[in-house]
Amino acid sequence: MLKYVVCLTAVALSLGGCASLSKDQCLQGDWKGIGVLDGKEGRPETRIEEHQKACAKYKVIPDRAAYNSGRKEGLKTYCSVSSGFSQGRADKRYYQVCSGRAASLFLDGYNLGQTLRQAEDANDDAEREVSRIKDRINRLQDEVSETSCHDAKKPKECRKDRRKKESRISELRLDLVIAYADLHRSESRLNSTRSQVYSQMQLMDPNYVRPTVIYR
Repeated sequence: MLKYVVCLTAVALSLGGCASLSKDQCLQGDWKGIGVLDGKEGRPETRIEEHQKACAKYKVIPDRAAYNSGRKEGLKTYCSVSSGFSQGRADKRYYQVCSGRAASLFLDGYNLGQTLRQAEDANDDAEREVSRIKDRINRLQDEVSETSCHDAKKPKECRKDRRKKESRISELRLDLVIAYADLHRSESRLNSTRSQVYSQMQLMDPNYVRPTVIYR
């Protein structure tokens, strides 16, 4: 299957972004294959206008009939419950390309994917907060342990600064307890959400296989 190329040069970026197709893709002219790929990715009908612009410099005109036929075929894969779930969980934009019953199924999956993503994001935030507080505590502890006020030019101010840091460490330890409690709650919500979401997915799509290992 044809793949889109990624623009890597500063010149290309300065001209307003990457072309939708490469020179080889334009010249090969597999418009049905390009349409299938765009359909599977949920690209809007206007995508062919981008292809036409990309290929104009090579004097190539897209075969719209072949492209539309391929895109329609690709949309059959895209407009499904499982695809909607994947798109929603990845927080990808939906261009309203599905219609009828397929649109309803896609959106059901998409909404479930969004629900799971939001729970995962909340848990990630809670994990980052715990890490942030722990890192701050460790940095302050290192600063305190490395500070020797006996040899300081201003011992009184040095001791005052050290007490201030020790007090801050105590405050952060309390914050860490709260952050761990928040993390525990977010983990519980995430596990519950996962269970509910995957159960609904299996009800809507009997062929859907729940992953045995959760990757984030």
